[in-house]
Amino acid sequence: MNFRQLLGNKTSQNLGGRYRLIEPLGQGGFGHTFLAEDLHLPDQPRCVIKQLKPHLQDEESLKTARRLFDTEARVLYRLGEHPQIPRLLAHFEDQGEFYLAQELIVGQSLSALIQPGQRWPEARVIALLIDILTPLVYVHEQGVIHRDLKPANLIRRAADEHIVLIDFGAVKQVSQQLTQPHAEPTRTISIGTQGYMPNEQLAGNPRFSSDVYAVGMIGLQALTGVAPALLKQDARTSEICWQKPELAVSPALAEVLMRMVRYDFRDRYETAAEALQAVAENQPAADPPTLLAAPTTRPVPPAEKREPATDPTAATLAAEPRDQDPTAATLAAEPSKADRTAATLAAKQLGMPPLAPVDSIQAKTAVAEVSVPTQRHQRWPVLAAGVAAVLLLGPVRMWLSPQAAPDAVSGTEVAAAPAADAPSVADQLATALQLQNQGEYEAAISAYDQVLVSDDAVVEAHWGRCYSFNQLQAYNAAIEACDRALALEPQNPQALWSKGYALEQQGQLEAALALYDATVQADPDYFEAWNNQGVLLLKLERPQEAVAAFDRALALDETFAAAWSNRGAALWRLRAFDDAITSIDRALALDANHPEAQQLREQARQKLGR
Repeated sequence: MNFRQLLGNKTSQNLGGRYRLIEPLGQGGFGHTFLAEDLHLPDQPRCVIKQLKPHLQDEESLKTARRLFDTEARVLYRLGEHPQIPRLLAHFEDQGEFYLAQELIVGQSLSALIQPGQRWPEARVIALLIDILTPLVYVHEQGVIHRDLKPANLIRRAADEHIVLIDFGAVKQVSQQLTQPHAEPTRTISIGTQGYMPNEQLAGNPRFSSDVYAVGMIGLQALTGVAPALLKQDARTSEICWQKPELAVSPALAEVLMRMVRYDFRDRYETAAEALQAVAENQPAADPPTLLAAPTTRPVPPAEKREPATDPTAATLAAEPRDQDPTAATLAAEPSKADRTAATLAAKQLGMPPLAPVDSIQAKTAVAEVSVPTQRHQRWPVLAAGVAAVLLLGPVRMWLSPQAAPDAVSGTEVAAAPAADAPSVADQLATALQLQNQGEYEAAISAYDQVLVSDDAVVEAHWGRCYSFNQLQAYNAAIEACDRALALEPQNPQALWSKGYALEQQGQLEAALALYDATVQADPDYFEAWNNQGVLLLKLERPQEAVAAFDRALALDETFAAAWSNRGAALWRLRAFDDAITSIDRALALDANHPEAQQLREQARQKLGR
């Protein structure tokens, strides 16, 4: 079912009189979730709209449903006051259906970070537990049980790298009562996910300690690299069997985790506050040096030597919780080459919009600016986010000469078209690129469609659609457009890279890495792509390989400040502290105002005293 079929007539009107729906984000048994724009606020910020579809036939049932919806919405408003819980922006009714408008979070699902077979070190597990339990303490203090804690409902926010709790079970419960008006009373409704849900919750009697159980299971999953459903239970006691001789875990943390996941709720910590205190007591008194925050992403002015002046061109590393391992991929565009035409060069950008914070994000993200010798390469601006969430789009600079582009396109890119038609196709492509440059992505897509009506073999038009769909966060449509470009030109670096980005935003990290690998195979001199590959390898907990990728980038361009900074972060992960500081210092020698390198260097001083 496509977007229009899913939304029906809602594509032609504003939901609730103010929200314009952009793209479906997901669906479940209780309704759908959409990306939307709030047309009543300046800059039309994006948000999440959750649709609850009641199956009610009579007015009395609808009145009861409305009262229940209002009651639970008030709880969500209160919970959203905590900085690690998305704010509820509004709740409303439209044509007999109920909707929640919530803050969108820029970040990455924890399910993409906890990989099967990969064991997290104890210090990192402790940091994760603390970061989850901290907002959960507030939730329990409000008398609320989350009821569906699992990695997919925990977002690593890109702005400050803290865990954000989403998708409260209370919303699912209200949804179930709306869709099943004759169901059992509230307390007997079973909400949760198998493996993270203890037996009393499965029976419909959740407690605060049920949430503690779920957090403990998440901790075990990170520590062991084994999903909860695959952990065995003792046949006699029903306790989880997870300890193995080869598992590196201290007796103190093992005891805390065992108590968190006890089969009998009376043997667990009763609340998140008790569990948090126990976990915090196991923090090392003097941690080994770790970067408290790897570079984040925020716009910075272009370097004076750049030609022409551009927007920032590469996003640097974001951080994991507490030990703050870098996670957000740095993306840069393919460099131009002398034999490429002006129109082709204008299209050599990847479909990644810059990050901008939503209102509640405390720390802005940053984009590392990349300056490169103009005699060798000209860098094209492309920005990327770590994951998954709201991206408020900014303009992307493009350099398409109105005079040069038509001749260049007609000379190469659409050479198969009849000579008489070439100027028309070139003019259409130039118009589409201009709209894209102006940030009018929907109009640009329509213009690219016109190009393809004239000539369906224009690779740049298919790629331009992919770019624009990525800007609109319509990743499925972006992938489809990139696939069409790749069907025409299988080794097109921009299409490979843009499709990889779309897959990364969907959490398909290994598939994205395969496409990033294909990008540098298609263009081995694409030094920005080597840098970006390194960041994703670091995100996948492969720091040694990440260093090698950064080295490849620097072998091609030793003045690449962002790569030096990223290399320093990777070396720090490997505990090669002296080499890490040397790399960071090289980045600052190239660009004394490089914000990410400055941040890394300051943290190194705080940890090492030098």
